[in-house]
Amino acid sequence: MKLSISLEMVAMSKYQTYITRGIDEHIPSSIINIIWSLVLKREEEAAKYNETPDYLSIFHIRKTDKDNVICIKHLQEQPPYSNTYKFISNEVFTRQKVYVIREDTVDLKYFVMLLPDEY
Repeated sequence: MKLSISLEMVAMSKYQTYITRGIDEHIPSSIINIIWSLVLKREEEAAKYNETPDYLSIFHIRKTDKDNVICIKHLQEQPPYSNTYKFISNEVFTRQKVYVIREDTVDLKYFVMLLPDEY
């Protein structure tokens, strides 16, 4: 796994974040950074309501029919969560599904971003 680092991820710096080779090779870095920001947003929302979000986040990413608009749907099973976001991006890629897994240990919390076939 490769440690992912970027200026856009400063907010995620309190957590260790990792991406797999598949993510590195198939998902543009701008989309990776958006996904990390959505993961952090969900963690903060859950904390505000004293919830523990699901350890697994699923992101469905696709281009819309409109020029340069990318739609990202974020899903979690327990507690049920679904939110859809739209972003402007010039990135070219095929429709993708991305998983983010949160791992909690006694003294460490980290996240791993991977493609479904890497699970």
